[in-house]
Amino acid sequence: MIGQWIRAKLPFSKYKDLPKKGEMTEFLFRNFIFEWRLLSVVFAVFLTYATGPWFDKYSYGLYDAIVKVVQRPAPPVEDVVIITIDEASIQHLGRWPWSRHVHAELLHSLQSAAPKVVAFNVIFSEVASNKSASLAFKQAISASAFPVVLPVLDHTQHSDFFFRTPNTLLATSRIQVDTDAVIRRVQLLRDTPHELLPQLSLQAYWGAGYDALQSKDLQKPLLINFSDRQHRNFKEIPYHEVLSGAYAAEDIAGKIVVVGTTAPGLGDRFVTTMSKLHNSTYIQAELIQNLVQDSFIEPIEGVSVHLLRILVIVLFFGFLYVHTKIHIAYVTLIFSALTLCITLVLLRLGYWWSPLCCIIFFLGSWLIWYWRRSVAVLKWCRTALNYSRAYAEYARHEQRPVGKKPLTQNLFSFELTALEKTLKTAEALQLKKDAFRTYLSHDLRTPQVSMMDLLNTQKDPATALPEQEFSARMEALIQTSLVMLDDLLVLSKGDVDLLKLEPILLAAVVQDALDYLWPQFYAKNIAVSFITEADELGEILGDAKLLQRAFANILENSVRYAGAQTSISITLKKDSRGVVLTIADSGQCAAGEYSDGVVRAAPQAQQMKTGRYGLGLALVQSAIKLHQASFSSSELETGGVAFEFIFPAVGSEASS
Repeated sequence: MIGQWIRAKLPFSKYKDLPKKGEMTEFLFRNFIFEWRLLSVVFAVFLTYATGPWFDKYSYGLYDAIVKVVQRPAPPVEDVVIITIDEASIQHLGRWPWSRHVHAELLHSLQSAAPKVVAFNVIFSEVASNKSASLAFKQAISASAFPVVLPVLDHTQHSDFFFRTPNTLLATSRIQVDTDAVIRRVQLLRDTPHELLPQLSLQAYWGAGYDALQSKDLQKPLLINFSDRQHRNFKEIPYHEVLSGAYAAEDIAGKIVVVGTTAPGLGDRFVTTMSKLHNSTYIQAELIQNLVQDSFIEPIEGVSVHLLRILVIVLFFGFLYVHTKIHIAYVTLIFSALTLCITLVLLRLGYWWSPLCCIIFFLGSWLIWYWRRSVAVLKWCRTALNYSRAYAEYARHEQRPVGKKPLTQNLFSFELTALEKTLKTAEALQLKKDAFRTYLSHDLRTPQVSMMDLLNTQKDPATALPEQEFSARMEALIQTSLVMLDDLLVLSKGDVDLLKLEPILLAAVVQDALDYLWPQFYAKNIAVSFITEADELGEILGDAKLLQRAFANILENSVRYAGAQTSISITLKKDSRGVVLTIADSGQCAAGEYSDGVVRAAPQAQQMKTGRYGLGLALVQSAIKLHQASFSSSELETGGVAFEFIFPAVGSEASS
């Protein structure tokens, strides 16, 4: 792991050596915290210093969303008037563009109204074909009692500009859009190839006698504080009404007048924060109003941005250091909301600081947390697997993946499969532990209690048995106890020690079971026949002792419940299904009285009711499962029951 490698390189490291088994949890936790902090700091440094213009696109997208919700209050508009070149004026004065005699007449008409300045949002780039009209317009500008602002193109030689007079203020009306083609910012002073050229709005602001922006860097882009109302309720007077004098002089007196096209077919349309069709004349009016009211939104840039980001990130780490028990997902949400609140407060104060970098850091740190935590958990699981006996057995039998392989076939998948098998083994062991506890508390305890009762009976002369009978009964109880203990040990071997199968002859196993129970057959006069068809010996892969105990339990069950003077027939053959062993008795119980075809229904029902689970039943079921055999029972026409075991033969697919 990353943290482990770095810690190993540090001098006097506490974690130079690999941890012991008992220290793994603490070691991995400390290592995980160290890695998370290290990677988070690296990620924070990257976000703080590596973000560039590409990041502004997403940052200003967030700005658009926020500024539409949180609007700075827009004071009433009293300083700007727009003379509109609208549809009505075009109908009165004819097709646009108009003769420059018309613009000269406009300036003459405005002399009596005494505006502070008149700014044309119209480009007069060259002398018209009618030179007298251009000359008349230039003379009107020169003779005007107020300055006239005219926009020029960037490549225009200002000294050769025809309409340049002592009363002419040159400006630029071009506003550069952001990378997503949205107008949000404006640079009030632009450095053109010829000279430093102010924006039309700034030149009109200066021409009106205002000069209150000395503290601002005019060459620094400022965010335009657009009104939520596209036109901000500017006073608008149609062009033709000014020429005819049909307007109130007080609406223009002492105001900044902007002359521009507003007719849908003429005016330029731009996308802004508040509108997708914002007329350039209204944008210029908004800029003038921002200048007069000093309501521009100033972006926080440079060192201030980095310091603010670092402060918020340090608070994030400090909060997690103090509040160690809070979930990091909640901390991420809290601090994301906090940075948004800081942004909203600064926006109300006229500053813009993007919280996007910090929010991305919080989310990234959260993902790093879960990533390194998952790695730590997997490391713990791998270490635990190395101490697992079940994993050692699985790794010995399964081939570990090597080389370049798909992810699903790589070591990760191998370890997950091994972990799943280990967990299942642990669950099976817990179930077996509970079953063993039941066996010890009930089945094995029963003969011991019987022996104690027999001894107590023998102490009383009135109830004492003859010495020979007492010895026989005591021997039988001891033998029963030993048989149960033997079953328990065999069952433990089959389920816990991962049974090792080897080639055996099923006929020999059955014969050993018959020899073991011969005294009972003889005592109850039970006839037993064992037939191997075609001299089949039944070679299979199995555990002889476990199968002998299982067959003995089946046969003993038949002896106990089929009764005396009955018969038991055993056949062994081999067919397409595998090695088939059939055990049938001639008792009078129907097949329906058997549960799983192993023990009689009445005794088992009694066991279930009393909470006892016979060792014989558990051993037979375990033997069938571990040998991958199938089992079934059926009722015979003679009234007995037949049990059929089918074992996979050596070399068959089932045994592989």
